[in-house]
Amino acid sequence: MCGPSLSSFHRSPGSSSCGCANGTANAARLIALLFVMTLAASGCARWAGPTAATSPAPLTPGAVVTGEWSYTYRGETFTEPGEWVHLPAGEAGNLLLWIKGVEAGR
Repeated sequence: MCGPSLSSFHRSPGSSSCGCANGTANAARLIALLFVMTLAASGCARWAGPTAATSPAPLTPGAVVTGEWSYTYRGETFTEPGEWVHLPAGEAGNLLLWIKGVEAGR
């Protein structure tokens, strides 16, 4: 806990039990850093361009994630390792159209 403790009677008035006597200055630095990072992320910095708003991605409630994927081709079974996301055809089509629309808007 950062704050005065009962056993800190020998400490100076501005100090605390965890040694964060300069807590106000540290908090001010943190707030300033967060402010600058927020400006840069929003596109307000001179080296960053403004960010464009895009429509949200379509929902894919039928998506299934698997650790590997197997399929049979001409009687032979193939297994592909890795993490795979499987989508129903309609949801995959909507997602593809959304991706193409976002790419066209660049």
